[in-house]
Amino acid sequence: MSPDKVTNFTLHDGQLENTNSVIGWKITLGGKERHVKQVVHIDDAEKSMTFNFIEGYTNEFYYSMTLT
Repeated sequence: MSPDKVTNFTLHDGQLENTNSVIGWKITLGGKERHVKQVVHIDDAEKSMTFNFIEGYTNEFYYSMTLT
């Protein structure tokens, strides 16, 4: 995510560096402010992070969206 697109983020549950944290983002796309909410899963053994988008702008286009 480009820093010029992110206008704000809010931690809804957990801590930023912990798994299962829920983070809300406000982003600007096409001149319009949008929001998304994601759950972060951290797997230290596999050295991977997975972002599950559970609410907001991405859900207008996809039933679910996961980034690894």
